Amino acid sequence: MTSASHLAELEIANPDVVAAWNALEPVVARCAGSLGAPVAKGDYHVGHSDDQTVAGADLRDCLDQVESPTSISVTFTGNAGPDARGIELRIMRYRRFKELNVQLRVTGPMDVQTLGYFERTRSTLASTIDRLNEA
Repeated sequence: MTSASHLAELEIANPDVVAAWNALEPVVARCAGSLGAPVAKGDYHVGHSDDQTVAGADLRDCLDQVESPTSISVTFTGNAGPDARGIELRIMRYRRFKELNVQLRVTGPMDVQTLGYFERTRSTLASTIDRLNEA
């Protein structure tokens, strides 16, 4: 079956990458639970604008190695095999902007189920971001 990749880009008014991550990762993890058992979480990737990137299974260890991180990402994967679906969350701060860029990517077979995972996850994430921006 042909694979598909759906991408949404959202913004958070708060420039604190770690605070935004702490608010959004649990939301995406809950959404990833619907991908099918077992759901595997990949390594965290924590980076700085000077291209220093650290990868590891423990977020705190990665954060300890990167001073003032400007990006964090992780991928959740469910149903290993030909029908595998994945959800990637990436939060980045660009030097010239105060807002954070939030990218949500859902990959999987090109079918209505993958599109449904994307739409539900995007909607849930957007609602959470709206609440954060109002606070």
